[in-house]
Amino acid sequence: MPASHPSSPRNLTAEKNGNDVVLNWERPEDDGGYDSVNYSIYRGGVSGSLSWLADVSNVLTYTDPEVDGVMYYHVRATNPKGGSEPSNEACSDPDLPTSPTLYGEVAGGGITLTWTEPEDQGGSAIIEYRIYRGTDYGYLDLLAEVGDARTYLDEDVVVTYTYLYQVSAVNAQGEGARSQAVSVQMGVVPSEPLNLTAIAGNGTVSLAWEEPSDPGLAITNYRVYRGMTPGELLVLTTLGNVLVYTDDDVVNGVAYHYKVSAINSVGEGYRSEIASAIPSGTPGAPLNLRAMANSTGVLLEWDPPASDGGSSILNYSVYRGEAADSLALLGSVGNATEYHDTTAIADQVYFYRVKAMNANGEGPFSETVKFDPSLPTAPDLSAPAAAVAISSRRPSSSCRSCRNSTLG
Repeated sequence: MPASHPSSPRNLTAEKNGNDVVLNWERPEDDGGYDSVNYSIYRGGVSGSLSWLADVSNVLTYTDPEVDGVMYYHVRATNPKGGSEPSNEACSDPDLPTSPTLYGEVAGGGITLTWTEPEDQGGSAIIEYRIYRGTDYGYLDLLAEVGDARTYLDEDVVVTYTYLYQVSAVNAQGEGARSQAVSVQMGVVPSEPLNLTAIAGNGTVSLAWEEPSDPGLAITNYRVYRGMTPGELLVLTTLGNVLVYTDDDVVNGVAYHYKVSAINSVGEGYRSEIASAIPSGTPGAPLNLRAMANSTGVLLEWDPPASDGGSSILNYSVYRGEAADSLALLGSVGNATEYHDTTAIADQVYFYRVKAMNANGEGPFSETVKFDPSLPTAPDLSAPAAAVAISSRRPSSSCRSCRNSTLG
């Protein structure tokens, strides 16, 4: 592994020993690849405003003699590749508050800071907190004093800038050590997600997209919009940081339009280009199947399904058998609603069912209809009027409802 500058020294403490202040710390977690690490000691009478005090070789302690008043310290590690960021800040006076724990995020139109109370308030109650801001460690200036509040909104920020913050607690004896520095980048909302696609399925629409070219800050969520018309899209769902979504709350044959937006810690970004799809499935079952004898065999008629599945019906398949539970494919027709079975054997009982087919496949069977040739045939409406009149005077058992029956 190539050599590099070290990380910060850890767990710096400052303890009074008479008029001396004894500093102790731990080695950096990463020494940059060097066995020997040197240290620079910084000191100041005001937290955060520290000046160089001394350099020491590869040791983990230093005594600052004859200290007058309260002092603050931090330590930097150095190796031949360079210096580290400063350690935590330690104070020589145990009656001052310890450091708060600071958090920062882009929110509320700026950068919102929150922090916890110090674990130890020192010799008296906290009277205020001081917030420091800068753009580099060790060079943070006083930004605000906020009483005993534990939140602050910094609105005086510039988009794309990265800011560093520290906070300290103050009691009647003075200002305690500053918190660890928190880095927050003032970002922008994301640009639009790219290449949104909508793929129609049977009762589903599958969406996929790509990340925005400019996310601003790290993307946390995506938001999906949907509508029946391109100009009226409403929020459908908010997802995590994913690039696909399946919409299964759709009706076959209905057009749906979609857009997607990305969200980061600043807020919701711009919406993608629109993508549209019409989900479709197989047709429903043909309705009202009827079978009747005619001069060429058996005439089958039916009504179209209640739903074509969202795709035009291409053809119907006719099934026939000598038993209701043993049917085989007889033939098919295009998008027509009748079929002539010219291969039917005289005096043979048959059972029929029909399926509709579209581009997605065949739908379910219709109900089964039984054809019984022993029943009277339908009158020939092309016969002379006298013959029709005679036929019309047959007993009621010759009606079509008696000639054919449907099995549920």
